[in-house]
Amino acid sequence: MQSRIKKSALCLTVMLFFVLVPYIVAQSKPMQLTSVQSKSAQFASTIRSDQAFSMLQKHYFLGRWQVFVNKDKVKAVNLGEEYSIVTMAPTWKVMFYRDKGGAKMYETTMREFLIAGIPLSSYYTIEGKLGDARETRTKYKSMSAVEFVMTRRDRTREKPAWTMADMPKEFPVVMSRYWLSPEISTDITLCRFVQRLFMLPPTDRGYPLAFVDTRSDRSQTAVVDILSCRGLPEKDVVIAYPSPAKYKVCKAQRDVTLSTEKKDSLSDWAEAIGKD
Repeated sequence: MQSRIKKSALCLTVMLFFVLVPYIVAQSKPMQLTSVQSKSAQFASTIRSDQAFSMLQKHYFLGRWQVFVNKDKVKAVNLGEEYSIVTMAPTWKVMFYRDKGGAKMYETTMREFLIAGIPLSSYYTIEGKLGDARETRTKYKSMSAVEFVMTRRDRTREKPAWTMADMPKEFPVVMSRYWLSPEISTDITLCRFVQRLFMLPPTDRGYPLAFVDTRSDRSQTAVVDILSCRGLPEKDVVIAYPSPAKYKVCKAQRDVTLSTEKKDSLSDWAEAIGKD
């Protein structure tokens, strides 16, 4: 019995390490809204209905993503961990795959993805009530957008007790601003997929551009921001499911989303802890 408890505690410790460390790093250096847009960033000033889009976005925990949208198809590439996710109508099956370190893939349903998201990161889901938020039409980095402004409870007070000692001190969140673009996509399933990918509140108001927290000390943290957005001819953005014949089919999402290097470091660290 004691052995089982020890193993469970070890697994929890290892998981927490890879969940909390990126979070602490991100929170220790809040991304100011005004500093996100670089001089070389490109934004589509005129959006046409016959365009596809390539967007570079950054999430404060999941890192940088290159997202391609073409009508009712979407492909999201995690630039740090080097894996991709593809989903499209009419089936909306969600396929994760990676080429580096051995071709692997994992398939799930949209229903399951909207529930689970990406394991090890779903804890950071923003639980805002958009029904109580103020909605306005505005511009975000030259793009037409719908903006929600909402007040919400401080997330730090809702964290499980076992995380409190590990988290840096944070000032309470007093306001959040959420920008979405109905011009990039109005496909509800596609938009809900990207909203869940970035762990943002679900809404049918468009594609998620950015979500920024303002804290009681007036500091701002960009939970998600868009760094560039380019409109492209539809023929230039080809989005397709990976072929199962080319990839090893995995039974767990983490087999694809975690690189071999990260898995090895997990195993080495767990083994070192077990010897203590």
